[in-house]
Amino acid sequence: MDSNDFKEIQSQLRDVDAAFLIRFIEIRVWGADDLALVKLPFSTPSYFTIAEAEPLVAENLMVFGNPSAHNGAINYVSKRVAGNMDDDLPILFSQFYPLIMDHNRTGRKGDSGGPVIDFEGKLVGINIGTHKNGDGRFRDVAVGLKPGPVLEAIKEARLKIK
Repeated sequence: MDSNDFKEIQSQLRDVDAAFLIRFIEIRVWGADDLALVKLPFSTPSYFTIAEAEPLVAENLMVFGNPSAHNGAINYVSKRVAGNMDDDLPILFSQFYPLIMDHNRTGRKGDSGGPVIDFEGKLVGINIGTHKNGDGRFRDVAVGLKPGPVLEAIKEARLKIK
């Protein structure tokens, strides 16, 4: 990619501070779940462990967003709500499950990919976005993570990389 291509990408991403292009190794993609696991060419923090169990309905969760889209605010509290697939969600889920949350403020463009953690600090999901359901309510939707598929993909990738 030359500098003209890079400038073109930046002009298309008006709501983003800059386009960052990092070469990575694709570990696994779960297309139906809108989730990809990649290995970056540098160390990354490993602050979160994946929760063993799904969060309960009405459990408080912390959703992390894009601080540049929120004038410095990077998180907000949500509650898990009972979700069903009749809510006309924007994606179907295969390996993982939909994590549908009522929030005290609406997620914004750029929040996709942010972690969703429980109040024990465990990772329970990855934010996808905000969805308006059939009754007109806005709800946050995340991919609810299960440790099995993620850890198995990491284990398989480590064997291939060695």
